[in-house]
Amino acid sequence: WLFQRLECPYCGTKDQNALAYFADDEGLYRLYVCEQCHTYIKAIDLRHTESEVLLQLERVMTLDLDRQGQEKGYQPGYSRISSRVIPQSEGS
Repeated sequence: WLFQRLECPYCGTKDQNALAYFADDEGLYRLYVCEQCHTYIKAIDLRHTESEVLLQLERVMTLDLDRQGQEKGYQPGYSRISSRVIPQSEGS
């Protein structure tokens, strides 16, 4: 979905000191985190794969990232996704 790369898709913070990411050893999977709302979103860096992305499979393949994020105090932000709508003009 559409969100600005340097903005939390859940709380909308643009404070660069509050935004970070962790990557797996291969650099394929990333966990983008927000210190403001303590949420995360998982991402796949498509530059590191030529395989078809199957989201249901990727959810299973990234369970360790979920565990790592939650151990660091972050929660998946998907439950908050409907709480903030980014106007099209902001996301362009």
